[in-house]
Amino acid sequence: MLPEAKGNLLIVDDDPNVLLALSRFLGRLGFKVTAVETAEEGLETLTREVVDVALVDLMLPGVSGMEFLTMARSRNEDTEIIIMTGLPSVQRAVDAVRAGAYDFLEKPLPDPEKVAILIERAVAHSRLHRDYERLQRQVDGTLHLDRFIGKSQVMQALFAEIANFAWSSASVLILGETGTGKELVADAIYRHSPRSKQPFHALSCPTLQDYLFESELFGHVKGAFTGADRDKKGVVEVVDGGTLFLDEIGDISLGNQAKLLRFLSTGQFSRLGEETRQRHADVRIIAATNAELDKAVEAGRFRQDLYQRLKVLTIDVPPLRERLEDVPHLAYYFLRQLAEKEGTTVRRIDAEAMEALTRYTWADGNVRQLQNVIWLAVTRARNRETITLEHLPPEIVSSRRETVKPLPSSYPYVEEITRKTYKRAKKLAEHHFARYYFSRVLERHGGVINRAAREAGMDPPNLRKKLKEINLDTSTFRR
Repeated sequence: MLPEAKGNLLIVDDDPNVLLALSRFLGRLGFKVTAVETAEEGLETLTREVVDVALVDLMLPGVSGMEFLTMARSRNEDTEIIIMTGLPSVQRAVDAVRAGAYDFLEKPLPDPEKVAILIERAVAHSRLHRDYERLQRQVDGTLHLDRFIGKSQVMQALFAEIANFAWSSASVLILGETGTGKELVADAIYRHSPRSKQPFHALSCPTLQDYLFESELFGHVKGAFTGADRDKKGVVEVVDGGTLFLDEIGDISLGNQAKLLRFLSTGQFSRLGEETRQRHADVRIIAATNAELDKAVEAGRFRQDLYQRLKVLTIDVPPLRERLEDVPHLAYYFLRQLAEKEGTTVRRIDAEAMEALTRYTWADGNVRQLQNVIWLAVTRARNRETITLEHLPPEIVSSRRETVKPLPSSYPYVEEITRKTYKRAKKLAEHHFARYYFSRVLERHGGVINRAAREAGMDPPNLRKKLKEINLDTSTFRR
């Protein structure tokens, strides 16, 4: 199989010697070259072939290089045009650049190395533009569910799970780290459910004090507490027939857990201060947490029966570091939104900046963190067209993800450990064993967290936390 060309080039010049010399030189560098002598032939080439860069002589007979530029731009915005000109026409070449040409070269051509660098940059620019258009079409097309963006396997599986769970009336427990989009999952389930015409309400549990949570959820009567100067309906009455999303459910008190469990079991509740009167509401509960509820149950901080009632259907939202192939799609999605919001000319992300974004681990804030980084970059690049490395935060630019290979089956560290204190040796031995054990489990399951967690007898969030502790990267084990 022939190696892929570094770029597809078109040369338009009425001097056969220039065509021959440039074709040979650029061909040796690995470019695929099409050479023609007239603008008409060049325009015809653009209609039937994908051309990254066209090198066009300004002083062509018939249709001039400037006219070629105008016609080529109207037919194909992806192709970058480099104008070639003799010394007397330098000002006209500068005008051509202002009219949309990528750059210009003076004849006789300068140092071949400089020509090659210029063309390589123009090719990269052309392909970035083409990639942007492709990514934009994909973002607008089949790679999203509501406000979720992703083409990775884990996201496509998440979309399918959302669609399956939407039509059930059972409670849903959404697990995931901060910033992964748990509320978006809840909203998507609601939008695709038979209750989509009924109300939806999101309630953040950590923001409410104990008695305020009960009042907000079930309502209160006048005089139930200081400041309760009138009767008030609770959220469950307001959204009767609809869906209630309880964010960070692990933060509610044991007393409120008992009341929530009763409502989930019977649909009955009492307003605060009106305990003798029973009311009823039909509300689907979707709860979310970034806490390890199973450990909270073991520690007595969360009720086992409520945990079992909530986790009838469970969705695990993958963190961004487990779907780095989605970063370009998300980055361009946020870029388009934020550029429009901020009224800037920024439309692209160059190759080096994108490589840095896809290399970063996104451990703090996940998708939300990526959105903030793009917002910062759009602000810094306000009057430019392209986001480059200089517009990204230093931790994104300088980061390097550690590539961790599975440990060998032997234990070469035993001698080292025996030279430590018992307490330190035990800690090191546990660390090495965990690295070895989870390396093997992840290797068997191709780095897929859900499958590895099942084999290890753990919940996915607990496994992720453990892998973070021992510095194992799941992408190392992807098949």
